[in-house]
Amino acid sequence: MQQPPTLPGSDPDLDLVHRIRDGETQLFELLMRRHNRRLFRTARVFTTNANEAEDIMQDAYVRAFTALEHAAGRGRRRCRSTRTRRPS
Repeated sequence: MQQPPTLPGSDPDLDLVHRIRDGETQLFELLMRRHNRRLFRTARVFTTNANEAEDIMQDAYVRAFTALEHAAGRGRRRCRSTRTRRPS
């Protein structure tokens, strides 16, 4: 995957986040690749099992992507419908 252009002096991760929220969701993979090693090391703090650390990473990435969808206005409908279907 080719690096997307960024403005001089700007935060490349923040630029990616804005572009992902604007619909260029394929760029999330680049964001993941930038942070995989650090996130894996952090996950290993919580477990000595490499497979469990990878599960922690996957959960973190899913949560991050979902948060970006909500921040962009997508996904709100799904959350609202989930809340209205909850049994009383």
